[in-house]
Formats: sequence, structure tokens, C-alpha cells
Amino acid sequence: MNELIFSHAVIAALFGADQLLKRKAEAMEKGRVKELPLGIRFTRSFNRGAAMNLGQEVPGLVALSSGLVLGAAEAALLYRCLKGKKDLTAAGLTLMVGGAASNVYDRFRRGGVTDYIRFTTGRKKLDETVFNLGDFAIFAGALLTGAGGGDI
Repeated sequence: MNELIFSHAVIAALFGADQLLKRKAEAMEKGRVKELPLGIRFTRSFNRGAAMNLGQEVPGLVALSSGLVLGAAEAALLYRCLKGKKDLTAAGLTLMVGGAASNVYDRFRRGGVTDYIRFTTGRKKLDETVFNLGDFAIFAGALLTGAGGGDI
């Protein structure tokens, strides 16, 4: 049971932090960029599609499929927690659920996702891509889940 409480505390913290940063970005004047250390730029962007704007012409389908994947990840996490499994897969699922919950919330509430972190790398495609904390949590969670063997 402690695994369940801890996992969902992490999920709530990720959700809250991402939503807070999204509200800060939304309060910025459109087109404004705040330069941060290490080539990180804080800006405001809105994406109706999935990663890299995929599916932006069908935002309802993106929202529905994202919600279904979130539900499956949450079910897998609950199963692992109730079995008392403390491993990389459980940690990965926790991060994925936390990040996905924030993005799915945005999709259903706003019709798309607010992104706010951009990098200066010298690579055009990466420099133009805007992320949010939820995206990083999903990516890190997928890596941990894979490193844990991915047995859900």
C-alpha cells in the first residue's frame, strides 16, 4: 500500500508542477521568450496534436487515444503497486502517468496541450520543438519501464 501512496504522491506533484508552469507560460505575452541558463528558453506554445504535432487535425481522436493510454498505464501501475512491486517498471509507470495526466487534462479541458520549454542546440528541428514537464516525465518513464524489462 505504501507503494501506491508514494506513486500517487509523485503523480500529483508532477501534475501540479506541470500545470503551474503551463499557467506561467500562458500568462506570458505571445511570442515572448525568457532565456534561461544552459540554452533553455521558456516560451508559450499550444499543440492540438500529439508529440511533434502529429494528429493536430484530429484533436478529439488524439485526446481520446491519450486518455485510453493513460488509463492503461494507471491500471498497470495500480496492479504493480498492489502486488508490492518496487522496481524500475513501477517507477517508469509512475512518471508516465504523472506526465500523461497533465497533458490529457489539457487536451480535454483546453483542446490541446500548452508547451513551454525550448532548447538552443544548433539543430533546427530540435530548436523549434517545444516541450513541457509532462513530456519529459513520459519520456523518462518510458526509458525506466524499458530498462525494468517492461513486464507490466
